[in-house]
Amino acid sequence: MKTKVKGRWVVAFKEGRHIIIEDGQLVYEDDEILFVGSHYDAPVDRVIDASDQLVGPGFVNYHSVTNMDVQVLRIDADKPGFPTGHPNQPHPGYIFDEEHTRSGAAHAFLTMLKTGSTTVGAITTGLTKQFEDPTYEPEIMLQTAGDMGLRGYFAHHFWARGLDFRQDPPRRIWDEERGFQGLERAVDFIGRYQGAYGGRIGTYLFPYTVDSCTPDLLREAARRARDLGVTIRTHFAQSAREVQDIHERSGLSPVEYLDSVDFLSSNTTVTHALHIAGHMDTPYPDGRELDTLAAR
Repeated sequence: MKTKVKGRWVVAFKEGRHIIIEDGQLVYEDDEILFVGSHYDAPVDRVIDASDQLVGPGFVNYHSVTNMDVQVLRIDADKPGFPTGHPNQPHPGYIFDEEHTRSGAAHAFLTMLKTGSTTVGAITTGLTKQFEDPTYEPEIMLQTAGDMGLRGYFAHHFWARGLDFRQDPPRRIWDEERGFQGLERAVDFIGRYQGAYGGRIGTYLFPYTVDSCTPDLLREAARRARDLGVTIRTHFAQSAREVQDIHERSGLSPVEYLDSVDFLSSNTTVTHALHIAGHMDTPYPDGRELDTLAAR
């Protein structure tokens, strides 16, 4: 079916740059854009009158926090930060059960659609969990987005440094075996959902943060991602504390550390990258970290 959209302003891309066409028109058929300009006179099957609106390409929201429990926990918290989770997850009050996860996902993805996002790189918080996502969470996120017509990328998150919630405040604990178990669940998730919903759904591997994974876990996750042909991403160089933790454990900067475990390649995404050489809070003022990232 051929559809014409009449907009007050239409964002177009012509001759290598974006332009704004006032009182413009856009025509598409199925998944192909046929025309962007001022007037389209050929017959169409449907006309959408958006003459009081901006018409533009769909936004790509590449680092989108999609679990609404984050918002609830922030609102209800009686102190800065997040309340922490519970070893017997899901735990009422800290991690949403399946019903509430589904409701939260519907709210999140509908909001994204209404505000112009058509492609989502979905993440969920690890701050309220011990070692990984509850297995139902990424599945519900994926199914909700797919049913709504979004294009999205999803993962089962995992890590090797969790929290011992028997302590108050919770104490950090390492369990590399749990991290590798999470990796296997993440690989299984990819096998079940890559290319779902007619190809609109993609998957990736997500060792959650650099400082919560062991070198062997990062190295193996990167190898599996390359073998599977999917992206691998991680939260990276978010804080001065993370930089300090990595330096105390390895003697390296975050970029040097990831490079040393063969994590950096053309299928790698590092999210945030705030505290790298040159930042005032890092001990590496003269490093060539951007050069390393670019080279990989």
